[in-house]
Amino acid sequence: MKVLRIMLSCFYIDKANYQENIIPRINKKDGHEVLIIASTDIFVKNNTLGFTDPGEYINEDGIKVVRIPYKKNVSSFLAMKIRTYSNDLYGMIEDFAPDIILFHGTAAYDLNVVGTYIKKNPKVILFVDSHEDFNNTATNFLSKQILHRLFYKPILKRNLKYIQKVLYITYESYLFMKDFYKVPENVLEFFPLGGILPDEEIAKNTRKEIRDSLSISEEDIFCVHSGKIDNLKRTEEILSAFHAVKNQRLHLVIIGSVDKKFEATLQNYLNKDKRIHFLGWKKPAELQNYLISADLYIQLGSQSATMQQAVCNGCVVAVFPFLSHKFLLKDNCYYISDEKDLVQVLISILEDKKRFNNLKKQSSILAAEVLDYNKISNMIFAK
Repeated sequence: MKVLRIMLSCFYIDKANYQENIIPRINKKDGHEVLIIASTDIFVKNNTLGFTDPGEYINEDGIKVVRIPYKKNVSSFLAMKIRTYSNDLYGMIEDFAPDIILFHGTAAYDLNVVGTYIKKNPKVILFVDSHEDFNNTATNFLSKQILHRLFYKPILKRNLKYIQKVLYITYESYLFMKDFYKVPENVLEFFPLGGILPDEEIAKNTRKEIRDSLSISEEDIFCVHSGKIDNLKRTEEILSAFHAVKNQRLHLVIIGSVDKKFEATLQNYLNKDKRIHFLGWKKPAELQNYLISADLYIQLGSQSATMQQAVCNGCVVAVFPFLSHKFLLKDNCYYISDEKDLVQVLISILEDKKRFNNLKKQSSILAAEVLDYNKISNMIFAK
């Protein structure tokens, strides 16, 4: 089938390991013809907002990507806010003649263009996915009452009749779509962020190689914390809790870029606790190898798609009890609200390995049944 992925309401980052990269990769591998139409928005150094040039190219997965610029007859600021683009989006869709369109993100003016195309081509199936929630969207009066309530919401409502399903990636996204955008329940469907389940033999060899390189034995408890290390990640609390549990079987590996304001604090813990290892930023494939090798993934602060990847790679996770975590993970994890909770979790793992191993088994079942991107990528073909 011909699958069009439109990424004009979100970032599309080349060579990354996000949902927007992995699912098209799998679709292509499964024999479908895939086209990505994306904005010029990207992340640059330290995950800050940046832009690339418009144009066409073949990405690392052999998929054609077309980057289109914002409209030039309105101010750059306004064009970015309402997400409207210069190129003939309708003509591009018409030329590709897709069977299925997945429009990433509900907030974009040019969803109108896609709706118009579906109206004239009713056999084409349209999905829209939602990454929006009350934590990352409509966080101030102007954004909530003007941009979303008066602009984006009516656009989505106007085009709902052309949309097969609005796919929400988290429970918070579900609440935002249901309560704020007023999308009917029967249109909403769970479309989780997930991960790739590793080959067992490769995972076994990778686990031994990584653990040997860090002098971590198979009997030790290998913990990982990753991401952009700043206040939102609550990394200092994790470091403090880990340092407080004086057991040589515990090891903590930190992977990611560090906010300059936090460098001295991190270095202090590295100096006084040799069980803590800082590895800096790693490419997605490298991070995957460390997750395969780990036992526990710790995420006390802001949510991250790495959590789902950790589950898919066999980790038990210790996470803050966000609604989305409780909706997805149920009782198959440790919930931690603060430093004291994490201390108790680490002690519990050391004292009750049976429970820990049972959580590992439950995590593997969850990964195979719910979070496997090979299954998730096929959801759009089952409608």
